[in-house]
Amino acid sequence: NYYKGIVGDEINVMLAAAGFNFKRMMNKWKSSFGLFFEKIFLFLNRQLDPIRGGIILQTKGKWAF
Repeated sequence: NYYKGIVGDEINVMLAAAGFNFKRMMNKWKSSFGLFFEKIFLFLNRQLDPIRGGIILQTKGKWAF
């Protein structure tokens, strides 16, 4: 800690609190983005899954064999 005296202690408290709050905010964002990408992945997985009747089974072409 390079800050000395009463003012240094006050600055240190403010910086520590700001760092703590920033870390909490980043963790909340990380979990929010994780849930968002998980929902997108699950949606696309359901849409492209041939067993569940997704896009692959919705084609009405003739088979080559």
